[in-house]
Amino acid sequence: MIRANGMTAVIVLAACLRFMDLGKLELWLDECGAVLMAASPQGLLHELARDNNPPLYFLLLKGWIGVFGLGEVAVRSMSAVIGVLTVAALGLCLRSLGLPRRAVVWSMVLCAVALSRSVTRRRRGPTS
Repeated sequence: MIRANGMTAVIVLAACLRFMDLGKLELWLDECGAVLMAASPQGLLHELARDNNPPLYFLLLKGWIGVFGLGEVAVRSMSAVIGVLTVAALGLCLRSLGLPRRAVVWSMVLCAVALSRSVTRRRRGPTS
């Protein structure tokens, strides 16, 4: 139980960094476009036929919006959950490869902080 604490702490850190201030700013133009595509009254498949982006994100977002709604926090929380799951999956993959626990934890820390840092920078604008 004690051995898992480092990995668990990093996953909690990743969640805190990703969910912090999710609803602070309004949706960005690209986020609005994704929501409009996912919630299109003509249907998602009709919209995807005219778009050149991979469809998985929009399919997941459509289901997510159906459950959690169209608010800023609701829409952004899907990406935050995926980010936290990415950190956890990295830890499990590295652990299954037999890497030392310390290397796994530090790799998870780097993943948690680096990805959340890019999101934070984007929220603040290009001057930060």
